[in-house]
Amino acid sequence: MMQGVQQAPKVRRRVGMALPSRLRGAQPAGRAVARMLPVADGGATPLGGFDPNRGGHGVLTRRLKAFAFLSAMVGLMGPADAGAESLKDVVKTDRERHAEGAKAQQRIDKIHEQRTGLAAEYQSVLEQIDALKVYNRQVDTLIGSQEKELASLDRQIQNATVFSRALTPLMLKMIDALDNLRKLDVPFLAEERKGRVERLKALMSNSAVSDSERYRQILGAYRIESDYGRTIEHYKGPIEVDGQKRTVDFLRVGRLALLYRSLDGKEVGAWNQATRRWEKLPNRYRDAVKEGLRIARKEKAPNDLLWLPVPAPQEDSK
Repeated sequence: MMQGVQQAPKVRRRVGMALPSRLRGAQPAGRAVARMLPVADGGATPLGGFDPNRGGHGVLTRRLKAFAFLSAMVGLMGPADAGAESLKDVVKTDRERHAEGAKAQQRIDKIHEQRTGLAAEYQSVLEQIDALKVYNRQVDTLIGSQEKELASLDRQIQNATVFSRALTPLMLKMIDALDNLRKLDVPFLAEERKGRVERLKALMSNSAVSDSERYRQILGAYRIESDYGRTIEHYKGPIEVDGQKRTVDFLRVGRLALLYRSLDGKEVGAWNQATRRWEKLPNRYRDAVKEGLRIARKEKAPNDLLWLPVPAPQEDSK
């Protein structure tokens, strides 16, 4: 018993030294306590021992439970702090990986967009190339046609002098024929038609006018003369009947009939192509000539027949 009492202070020092070592993650809690624990009077009893003289079985049990709980708490605190630090590191690493993954995805999306744009541009270039090929083929065809046309123009230029020499006599003959027609025809619009022929003759003497323009003007005059045979016309003009000159209303019906009516409406007459003179008409033609003048002025629609004197067709003497 004396030895137990004398050794108690040393056991306390050993127990006191053992607690800090557990906090630093040394041996598990309970191993150092299991070797030696102090008793109530300062003595020492081995772990799990029983001192009948002291009656300390209940005290030992309570102390063992207290030290076991303390040791368990101390043992859990250290690993919990380390686990928390490790968890933070894992979370940080995971966030960094997610951020790197997002950046990588952005780069991938950008590359994909660039690739899509380049593909569309490439397709557009291919379509342009196809269109240019078609256009070039069409241009080649046009160039071939233009080359043929140029060759034809060269031949025409070479023959222009010969053509001009043959065209000039033809135009002069056409003007003379037009003048003869005016003289032999029914004398309507006599001054206007005479002036047209004189202008054509002057045109032939003008060196500043090309042969093509001369020919165009002659054809225009022939077209006008041709239209006279298909139209009805009214105009005012002078006339000489029985040695008296006066202004009357003329009515031309194609080239078939040329009639006149005095301004007071009391006298009507017609041109006799056979005798080449004006003749008065009976009064029964007054209304017909009046209606014809209204139709020529477009005051009335040509719904009814006009009873007008026209020369009878003559049989060919041959």
